[in-house]
Amino acid sequence: WRCSREGWRGSGGTLTDQAFVFRRPMFLSIGNTARRTARNGRQCSFLPVLTSRPNWGSRQRLARGHLRSQHGQGWTVAPPKFVFFKQGTSQVGFAVVTTLTGVAAWTWANTSVAQCQPSNAARAAAALLRSQLHGTTGGVERPALKRDIDRYLDEPLESSRVYLVVLGSQGCDPLFVAHQAVEGREGVVKIKIPAVADVNVFKLIAQELSVSPETISDARDFRLIVRKAVNIKQDRSWRPTLMLHFDRGVSPVTIFSVEQQIRILCTEQAEARVVMVFSDAHTAFDLPLERGRQRFLWVGAATKEEASTFFDQNNYLPKSDPRSEKLRTKIFESVGTRSDDLRNAIESREAVDDFVQHSISAAEQDIEALIASTGDRIKIILEAMVKSSDNVPSTDVGDVTESEIIEGLKAGRGVILDSQQHQYLFASEAHKHAARQALEKTNTGPNPNPSKPDPPKPDLSNKLWQRALVGTICIVGLMLWYLYPRNPGIGQLSKFSTGARNKAASKR
Repeated sequence: WRCSREGWRGSGGTLTDQAFVFRRPMFLSIGNTARRTARNGRQCSFLPVLTSRPNWGSRQRLARGHLRSQHGQGWTVAPPKFVFFKQGTSQVGFAVVTTLTGVAAWTWANTSVAQCQPSNAARAAAALLRSQLHGTTGGVERPALKRDIDRYLDEPLESSRVYLVVLGSQGCDPLFVAHQAVEGREGVVKIKIPAVADVNVFKLIAQELSVSPETISDARDFRLIVRKAVNIKQDRSWRPTLMLHFDRGVSPVTIFSVEQQIRILCTEQAEARVVMVFSDAHTAFDLPLERGRQRFLWVGAATKEEASTFFDQNNYLPKSDPRSEKLRTKIFESVGTRSDDLRNAIESREAVDDFVQHSISAAEQDIEALIASTGDRIKIILEAMVKSSDNVPSTDVGDVTESEIIEGLKAGRGVILDSQQHQYLFASEAHKHAARQALEKTNTGPNPNPSKPDPPKPDLSNKLWQRALVGTICIVGLMLWYLYPRNPGIGQLSKFSTGARNKAASKR
């Protein structure tokens, strides 16, 4: 810092308005003003000017409030006063400009920080790409059904625009089949639909992705997340997969509401593939039927080959034992090949005969409870199913309609109504044996004295030839009764004939 020599000399020792010279380009907080009590009482202000070369010692002396002139005269530093742009600027104007500058700097800083940090939508898109399902164990592998689901997931969504409905018989575990098919794929979100009336699917998606509910609250937000994920992946054909699980007991209102929300994403906007899994096939009756937008996949009991492979994987009844083949066959024919039955056989750790007997006893309880809740209508269906070796169409059971019996089937177990093929089938082979025994007890009735067996009832001729014989005898009897009094030869053989009575009357 120094005073301009020309200005110093020109004032004759009296310092007028001059500028400090700062010899290096840098910003200064507008410098201090100094005041000297001169002989004539004039005041001198000092303005900082940018030049090229610094003199730090003079700056420090100015900051400490001591400034010595060239002639050793004393100077007193006045209180700081900011001069902006121009000497003499008012303090009000400076305050306004400073405030606006501070606001602009604060806005710029926040904008820069926001640009450096990812937004909520970007974080949700990254979480959607990372979302996968793993650890699928404990079920029966179904290769054929897995290929059907893979075919749906691999086809272009823009061309199909349908959602897949996976449903099956009780105990066949359709959720495991769907879980195994989507395992390892990117962007799979599994959602369990709760048994409440008001369900927002998008908030459930946000919960599964561990983001705030405000990030994904409706279809528009989800579409933005998908678009960001597509840009990150750099694949325009990629779409996420939503797997919705409807457990037993979900109300029809909830199913309808969820279907309306999912239909927008899949069939109208083509923003996601949707797999709806119903653990109970009867729950799917509450799903709105839209043939052009739905594709159904039925999961029934496993084949004997798939069941044998499951036993081999769990080392149950190994083939090294010569009796294993017969024991496996007994389980398959007496109990069935449902996933739950095969899993129970492995976990029970009891003899095969005992397991079969317990399974049939449990099936009998299911059938008896079903008969008690539905009455004579289910008996008609059970009789038709027992007589038939295959599944029975719903149109072949008399006057019992599907709408009349479906509520009873939802509450009970043992009989399944396939909503797609419109046919009745038993849940397992054990339920088929139990139904046969239950009908026999119902038709014959209980024996009040079990010590004395019921006498055998005569067969009342269900055969055609017996009916024909009885009919022939009746017709011959009517003919004899009609012709007997009109035949004189025959009438003379009996004293009770009409001719004999007339002769006796004439003689008298």
